[in-house]
Amino acid sequence: MGLNPATEILPEDIPIDEYVDLLLDLEAFTVFYKNLRNRRGKSTTSPTRIGLNGMAGWLAQRGWNSVVETNVSPYPTRRGEELERVSTPMQSRHIFYQLMRVLAPRLVILHGKDALSEFTSKLGHRSSRALLVLLLW
Repeated sequence: MGLNPATEILPEDIPIDEYVDLLLDLEAFTVFYKNLRNRRGKSTTSPTRIGLNGMAGWLAQRGWNSVVETNVSPYPTRRGEELERVSTPMQSRHIFYQLMRVLAPRLVILHGKDALSEFTSKLGHRSSRALLVLLLW
């Protein structure tokens, strides 16, 4: 669990309705995201993504067959501070809170101090059964 996608996706990159459709199709989203990063002169796979893929693979090898990767907010910005300037409805954090309530995970892996702060301040008391792991890279 991270705070939000760190590669900014702007309205001129993709219309909002197409972006929402991509959020429901991981394979298509991954292709779009890699192409966008490539057009911006970045590697197609970020160091963070490499680490997250490695962690998911490691967990799968140990019997964790259902791994959900998510962010507190699906709204992509380059920095967490930029997310705070986005209106609350556009941040869509309520979707994440509902997901956490419905899934009630046994393990939550937090990526970054902002994700830790968000989790403990909003959900920590409800997730006392979950094992927390904090990764900072």
